[in-house]
Amino acid sequence: MDTSKEQPDVLAQYQQQTIELSAEIVRLQQENDRLIHDSAARSQSVESEDNWMHQSRDRLLEAASAATNILLTVDNLDEAIDTALRILGEGSGCDRINVLENFCVSPATLPTYHTVIYEWTRSGIVSQMSHLESGCICTAGIEPFLERYYVNGDGFGGLLAEWEEPLRSAFAAIGVESSYAVPIRVKEQWWGVLGLDYCQSPVCISPAEIAVLRTIAACIGSAIQRDRTTTALLQAEQARAAELKKANEVLRKSLDYLATETSLEKFLGQILGAIAEQFDSPLAEYWYHPDDTAYIGMMSWHGRTYNRAEILQQYPNHLGVDGFPIPPEMMSTEDLPPHKQYFITEDWLTDPYFQHVKWLPADSLYKQINVPLVLGHKCIGALVVRMPSGHQIATEQIELAQALAHQVILVVQFTRLAQEAQQAAIYEERNRLAGEIHDTLAQTFTGISVQLELVKYLNPHHSPEVRSILDRISSLAQTGLGEARRSVWSIYSATEDFADLAQQLADCVENLTAGTDLHTQIEIVGAPVPLSHFVGINLLRIGQESIANTLKHAQANTLTIQLEYSPHQVSLCIQDNGCGFSPQVQTEGFGLISISERADRIGGQLRITTQPGQGTEIFVQVPL
Repeated sequence: MDTSKEQPDVLAQYQQQTIELSAEIVRLQQENDRLIHDSAARSQSVESEDNWMHQSRDRLLEAASAATNILLTVDNLDEAIDTALRILGEGSGCDRINVLENFCVSPATLPTYHTVIYEWTRSGIVSQMSHLESGCICTAGIEPFLERYYVNGDGFGGLLAEWEEPLRSAFAAIGVESSYAVPIRVKEQWWGVLGLDYCQSPVCISPAEIAVLRTIAACIGSAIQRDRTTTALLQAEQARAAELKKANEVLRKSLDYLATETSLEKFLGQILGAIAEQFDSPLAEYWYHPDDTAYIGMMSWHGRTYNRAEILQQYPNHLGVDGFPIPPEMMSTEDLPPHKQYFITEDWLTDPYFQHVKWLPADSLYKQINVPLVLGHKCIGALVVRMPSGHQIATEQIELAQALAHQVILVVQFTRLAQEAQQAAIYEERNRLAGEIHDTLAQTFTGISVQLELVKYLNPHHSPEVRSILDRISSLAQTGLGEARRSVWSIYSATEDFADLAQQLADCVENLTAGTDLHTQIEIVGAPVPLSHFVGINLLRIGQESIANTLKHAQANTLTIQLEYSPHQVSLCIQDNGCGFSPQVQTEGFGLISISERADRIGGQLRITTQPGQGTEIFVQVPL
């Protein structure tokens, strides 16, 4: 490579740089001489300026201390901030000081604009809060600036030219020469800014003074947080008090209704309407659980109550018309803690248990709360409220629903007991009437028949006319006796109480022979059929009396009970291997007399077979 040409060029550059450096050194020497010449004059001015800055900082610190005390002690937030801004403004020497609040579309986004909500201004200075363009400042386009200095930083300040648009134009419109702003944070989130404006002449404040502003901003943020927390607590207490008052009113009305209304259907309708109103829902339902399947019993739909018959007619496709299998966890609440004695389905469309269900609640009511009706440890029904997905459920609403559920349980139970008592009274009255008919009309007709037969026996030589009359009277007596017996039987209807007489007898045997050495056996012959209460109760009492006699007198070790059903009759045979007795010997007990009367009362044929040492058999056969 030929370097002969490059060397003169490098030397020329070095020579040029040397000339320039020499000229710069001369200039610096001249400047240094001037500075030395002026140093005596300036030293006194700098000392005066330093004193002013120290005094300004001291005044700001004193003002900040007083403002902080106000923010911490005055309960009224507006009064505290207004007073603190006045103290701070007068102490700092600024012309305007204000608080601007962020307004965001959502908590996770940067503010879309700032609005002045508190302000202090020196006399003769334009109010930013009242200014049409600067009172509310749009932040579009300066998101990076905000995020850098306020979300992640400690603020920004300086001369007007140092601010970005649209802040610079907004400040210029209200005469700002320099401005400083620090972030206000509430619950560690950027909430707004505390700003100081100098309008008469530009002022640069020190980092120490900015640190004081940050302290004041933190105090303002704490005061705002304290006020909002207090306000939220007060509003929550007021809302809870209002809800409790409303709930108490609902409970009072339901208790008054309970005390005056005897109809279960009307009471349930009132309860469902109250629950629907409390949950702000158009649909509330009452379900009953006779077994492991739930059925719709009543519903309140948009303020109107429908009983089951009306639901079957108008809403035949409703889920509860044909029954719906109950989830196992809702069948018994024995192991559930009290706070879990309700069930919430957030969305029918996504809940696995309801995915196979073709019927869906009306009006997109896919969320529901189920409050079980628990009697003892058994779930006998439920109150169900349906609402749109995402609907919020308050604790007070659940507590009220549970209180109303307890009332429904009481009413359902009282109604059941009243119906049972009424039915028992009906059976008792029927039994009394049957006994009266049997002991009067039936016995009278029987006596007439016996007397007529006696007349025929004592005087067999009646004329044909007299014999014909006696035959007609005998026939009428037999007809009357049959009608009397049919009247007795027609008083009683078939009932589930004695649909299974064998089980009734088995329970009786178990209760009477518990703790004894008697070996028992029960045998059923034929297909059991429901019996009328009249027949069933008397056969059961005959069985009880026979078992009692065996235990008291027979000294038996085995007892056999046979219950035989046929299309036209039912028979009961009770046999033991005890000591037996002589039928000719009159006993002191009433048992055999009672058995005989009961058998006669139901038109049964009674046979008692016994001999001393050969056991006893009691057989009764009743036509159906």
